[in-house]
Amino acid sequence: MKPIKVNADYEITLFENKSAPKLINQSLEFLALYLENRPLVTDKHYTQNFLDHVTRISGSVPSFSAEKDFENWWGSLKNIPLEKKLNSKEFSARFTPGVQIISHVSDLQLGEGQTYLAKNPYGMSGQNFLKFIKNQETELLPLLKKSKRLLVEPFLDRKKDFSHYVFSDGTFIAYENLVDHHFQYKGTIFRNLHAPSLESLSFYHEIDKSEWDQFETEFNSIREAMKREGATGGYSVDSFTFFEEGKLKIRTCSEINYRKTMGLVAWLLSKKYANNGDSTMLLLGQSLKVSGSFELIEEKIKKIEGCLQLSPGDTRFEIFFIAASDFQKAKSKFQELKNLLPDGQFSVEI
Repeated sequence: MKPIKVNADYEITLFENKSAPKLINQSLEFLALYLENRPLVTDKHYTQNFLDHVTRISGSVPSFSAEKDFENWWGSLKNIPLEKKLNSKEFSARFTPGVQIISHVSDLQLGEGQTYLAKNPYGMSGQNFLKFIKNQETELLPLLKKSKRLLVEPFLDRKKDFSHYVFSDGTFIAYENLVDHHFQYKGTIFRNLHAPSLESLSFYHEIDKSEWDQFETEFNSIREAMKREGATGGYSVDSFTFFEEGKLKIRTCSEINYRKTMGLVAWLLSKKYANNGDSTMLLLGQSLKVSGSFELIEEKIKKIEGCLQLSPGDTRFEIFFIAASDFQKAKSKFQELKNLLPDGQFSVEI
């Protein structure tokens, strides 16, 4: 079996041709231990307690490798020109009205009183964003100096985030994402594993059918474009709802990620560990930053049936998986988890 490397620094390697600090990959790589029965390429030392924990949950003994011949697990890095194109936010902007792509601040066309959001088109998801208003354009200069180009769009009154993951065979699933006010990913919710469609989203019935009809037209156009461009692997289309003119509307495409995503990982974990439950959550919390935190958390949460600690206790995030027979029970388990861990552990509400 060919070893795998969880290259969570994929965008940095793809667009900047360099490696990120090891802690970025090490913050997520252990997730593959629960999903893959292949050696993991890593420099990180995992404690025996954690490895025994993985074995109890997965039924497989983790193995590791120092081989140079490995398969990238997060993003393939096999067809660099295509992957650069499809992962660039400039490509995503084709499907998003009102986006300006600029090389100089003088290119901007801004309205009075409107707040805008600037993005590095080649950065990691949820990073290098900046809010600004007219007459604050100079604040963009450091970001523009780094990326050479920026995407600028109106800042919307964002309410709920959701995504579709489109598999290589063309099938797709829908799920709700938890995102904090810094646009950082904090979790994924599946309310109905047996039918992970738009209709299963908590806010589906709060939005006019005409909005959803328009969304589906635009989503299908994105799928057709990805196929036309030569996409052969899976990808996500990230979307969100926002409040405008007295009602909820939908932004069909905030970005496209032609690689694995945390939403996909949540789905794969759900398929393997939901134990016939119908609702699951993958949750990211702040690291406890205390010695022995893995054992501390393991002891605290063992009373919560269907709650799994996934992280080893010495990485950037504490990551948990919850499975239950229905969403209300999953939500109750999340609240119990919050109560057992220190205040501030989770930065989002459900």
